[in-house]
Amino acid sequence: MTRSVSNFRAWWQSGAPWIWLNAGAVSASVIIVFGLLALIAVRGMGHFWPADIVQMEYASDSDQVRIIGEKIESEFIDTKRYEESGFGKAPAGQEKVKRWLIKTGNRELLGSDFRWIDDHNILQQSTPDNLIVVERVEWG
Repeated sequence: MTRSVSNFRAWWQSGAPWIWLNAGAVSASVIIVFGLLALIAVRGMGHFWPADIVQMEYASDSDQVRIIGEKIESEFIDTKRYEESGFGKAPAGQEKVKRWLIKTGNRELLGSDFRWIDDHNILQQSTPDNLIVVERVEWG
């Protein structure tokens, strides 16, 4: 028993535990740094990667409207909330209405950068190859 205690004391006084603790801390720090770099790269590349451009034709009141833009997100809302908000009559037999947020840009022409498009009003949807997105600087 005394021999194992003296071996432990000798090992402790040699500084070996602190070397192992230091090595573990450095290893954890390196793993965290590479993890953060990977997270930044994955999240950041989305800002530089071009999004798909969608051309939609949808029914608006009594006429057809063509809209071109990027799909940003979609959401489902209850039919009761949809009808109470004044968007019109919800499709029969559905509990939720799906709608898309489309980034159209051209604030000068359309009045806003984003539009909500109801999924049940979309007549046709395509992704033409000959369309591009050009972002310009304000006042440019």
